[in-house]
Amino acid sequence: MNAQDSPEQESIQAPKMSSESRSHRQFKILATCAVILTALAIIAALYLGRTILLPFTLAWMSSLLLSPLVRWTSQKGIPNPISAGFLVLFAVSMLFLAVRLLAEPASEWVESWPQKTAEVQEKLNMVQKPLVDLRKAGDEVVKLGKSNDESHVTVSVKQESWLKSIVTDDIPTLSGQALMIIVLTFFLLSSRGSIARHIGQFGRDFSGRRHLMGIATQVRRQISTYLNTIALVNLALAIVTSLVLWALNFPNPFLWGCLAGLLNFAPYVGPLITVSLLSIVGLVSYDTLWAGLLAPAAFMGITMLEGQLITPSVVGQRLKLSPISVFLAVIFWTWIWGVGGALMAAPILACLKIFHENLFPAPPRAESKEEALRPLAL
Repeated sequence: MNAQDSPEQESIQAPKMSSESRSHRQFKILATCAVILTALAIIAALYLGRTILLPFTLAWMSSLLLSPLVRWTSQKGIPNPISAGFLVLFAVSMLFLAVRLLAEPASEWVESWPQKTAEVQEKLNMVQKPLVDLRKAGDEVVKLGKSNDESHVTVSVKQESWLKSIVTDDIPTLSGQALMIIVLTFFLLSSRGSIARHIGQFGRDFSGRRHLMGIATQVRRQISTYLNTIALVNLALAIVTSLVLWALNFPNPFLWGCLAGLLNFAPYVGPLITVSLLSIVGLVSYDTLWAGLLAPAAFMGITMLEGQLITPSVVGQRLKLSPISVFLAVIFWTWIWGVGGALMAAPILACLKIFHENLFPAPPRAESKEEALRPLAL
């Protein structure tokens, strides 16, 4: 009887299993589509809201940079709003002073940049001479193929001055964003600790609220430590680069040193831009090719020492970022937020890594091979 019923039971169970597998596949497809649509919506929101999100992110990172000082002053009995206001005012004053000192040489280089690039091209004519001759031969061939009575129409395009574009478009936008960054930084520093308490309110009970507050405080402190470490490393890079350029009698060494430290926030891409700029300026400022390339070669040695030895030893292996992930992050955030996104790409990636490690901690590793294989024996 059982032998006769088994084929019928198998025939009944087969359609049931196939329908369950089909519904499971449909659920996986719907879940994948939902994830893709959510990712596209987040990217669109980041791009469309860059005018608000970029200053907010920069203000949040600035508050984390200054939060250790606010914590130290609060331990001394100074209220957070007073210390936050003083620190923000001091930081804005130092930034304004640096911009005031570097604005004049920077504007001179911007104004004379087309002339400088033309001088570099003249110095590189010996290398480009075969290519120039080949291009001239191609132009002669094109001229032979054209008829003599062919009429030509000259079209002139009047381009708007970049200085006028900056004054009319960029300065009002940048002024509004700068004011937003200053105000947000002050309020974030003044409310230090209250954000963690608000996050803790999402817990179900006292232990859950305490656990969430601990995670929020730990994440904030780890991100603050990372940002302060990277800022100090880049400040040291700017000082060392300025001193080396000054020793090489390079024009405006402190301008290029500050630019090198600022661009170093975008790993790999920033130092490459700095090397290119130093090469152009060196070829213009010196008579020989080797003397012009001495400054970019010295900076390459400095940035290699910083990137391969100093930063990994200071930051540690836990927060070490892979080169391909940093490069892709720089490309993505440059596309989303422009130059500001490029400079904040690596810090944003490190912050996301810190968030992930604290919210989803990895299980502890087994101490030995026998302990790792022990669950398999069960």
